[in-house]
Amino acid sequence: MIKKETFVNVLNLIKEQDETNSEVGKALELICDSWVMYGFKDKYKDALNLLLNEIFDDKESDWIGWWLYEDVEKKITFNDDRNEIYLNTAEDLYDFLLNNLEEKNGGRTNTKDA
Repeated sequence: MIKKETFVNVLNLIKEQDETNSEVGKALELICDSWVMYGFKDKYKDALNLLLNEIFDDKESDWIGWWLYEDVEKKITFNDDRNEIYLNTAEDLYDFLLNNLEEKNGGRTNTKDA
């Protein structure tokens, strides 16, 4: 299992790189005749997303991708009587993903390093 600190650092680095790519794209637009999406086909980011989705068994729901890329309130609501969950920080997301993983595995995860 990945440590929470490592998970948070990885997400922060992904977000930082996305911001840098956006700034580079804006700069390139100054000399190009059209809109530029620099870094859109980033294989390193794809590899990180694939790895994180595998670690947390998050392939179907893709909570990680939603949290990173959707510009929405980071709130999860349920159709039953469970309380809403707010995922305002990467730490919140980690805890939520770990909880989901434990539920899927009957309360068991390999968390000795977490």
